[in-house]
Amino acid sequence: MPDNNHNILALLGVIAWRQGDAPAAREAFRAAIAHSDMLLEQTAQNYDALDAKALALCGLVLIEGRQHLPAVSAAYRAARAINKDAGVVGRVLRLLDALAVADQAGVLAEVRAAAGGEPSSTDRTD
Repeated sequence: MPDNNHNILALLGVIAWRQGDAPAAREAFRAAIAHSDMLLEQTAQNYDALDAKALALCGLVLIEGRQHLPAVSAAYRAARAINKDAGVVGRVLRLLDALAVADQAGVLAEVRAAAGGEPSSTDRTD
């Protein structure tokens, strides 16, 4: 399995969702999550896999509902704990913004802080 499948599948999901093809988007997002999980089983510190998983989960939030939001925030927080480099964070935010264009309800706005490595009221545990 190529090392970049998780990113490619997440991007395919974003493209399919923006084109209005929810079934294809769901399939790509689920596959991206599965590939990310396989990588994370080998190396839990793989921030790239965590970011791809979070993006794919964001897609599932748009398709299936808010129940995926806690997992999105957790994946983004874990990724930012490993890597907060400006280039990485910028890429993550650009991809999230590309998906958020199709977020009519603005649901993904609450995970943007976690994606960028900033604390947010939804990320508190108190």
